[in-house]
Amino acid sequence: MNVKKFIFFIFPFITFSQTYKNGEWTGSEHTPQTQQQELKIEKKEILRKSVSKIKDGQKWFGELILFEDSTAKWVSWTPQEIETSREILKIKSDTMKIFNEYWSTTKLFPYKKQNLQNLKDTILIDLEVSGSFYCSPSNKVNSPFGWRYRRQHHGVDTHGKEGDTLRAAFDGKVRFSGYNDGGYGHLIIIRHFNGLETYYAHQSKRISQAGDIVKAGDVIGLMGETGRADGPHLHFEMRYYDQAFNPENLIDIKNQKIKDKFKVIGKNGEESYIYPLSKKDFSYIKKNNSKKYHTVKKGETLGYLGQKYYGEAYNGAQKIMKLNKLKSDIIHPGQKLRVK
Repeated sequence: MNVKKFIFFIFPFITFSQTYKNGEWTGSEHTPQTQQQELKIEKKEILRKSVSKIKDGQKWFGELILFEDSTAKWVSWTPQEIETSREILKIKSDTMKIFNEYWSTTKLFPYKKQNLQNLKDTILIDLEVSGSFYCSPSNKVNSPFGWRYRRQHHGVDTHGKEGDTLRAAFDGKVRFSGYNDGGYGHLIIIRHFNGLETYYAHQSKRISQAGDIVKAGDVIGLMGETGRADGPHLHFEMRYYDQAFNPENLIDIKNQKIKDKFKVIGKNGEESYIYPLSKKDFSYIKKNNSKKYHTVKKGETLGYLGQKYYGEAYNGAQKIMKLNKLKSDIIHPGQKLRVK
């Protein structure tokens, strides 16, 4: 059989190996002309943004693409793409000033003292998230920010169970991961790209180590009750230049998200959350720094007063001795001591 006859013989089988059923072609060799034309028509993108979302209790990273015809598409990142984005964050952190100045993996408070209660300008903090808040596994606040037991409570305590997962609030780099015997117990401190630092205390296990690049939602440790803790809970702090401010000023912990009033819509329709940090956030400092005195009662010691006013018997006693220029730790009933 010559070539022309062979082609003529098999041509019908090639043609009719594709069938049209319920408005669709089957098979893989043939695509109707109309579909080929449609595939060439590409929608014009007007916005592409790297975002994340919660699905089935897990955080997924990807890109949200908006088109000119007002439609949108979510494209999930592969594990390789996620790691690539983490590498980009690492490069940024290696070159950015905030990750090189006043950086310490051993000191809790490395910044030079700042009088933020006299802050003149409002600082706009880009919260880098889509309104979700990931660090606390619970929406129940046990103890709020503020004056507690005659001393300042610098964070919020949220309820939980031993071993609950703790997650990074925002993208950042772990500055401190270690045990603190001043009350925090197992503690992780993350410095974020927006200049804030977040503290995660009383952990039963630390997973992230100093120098790690973390993304919002990454698991960094497990809840516990190490340090000065009465039962398992998360003690969470937000600080700027070492100065704490109330996390509930910007976070709706009950609904586990950034408060809606801080949402900003850009000209291109892109959403962001901006918090205006001001001297109001640090107004408690001046009040707490006002002088306080205590009249010694029978049976009281400097260690007792140190524990009462500072939460630490020895270190607190040393502070009281320094304030009163005492040469010994012997005190007497009726003696008036400055304790703050």
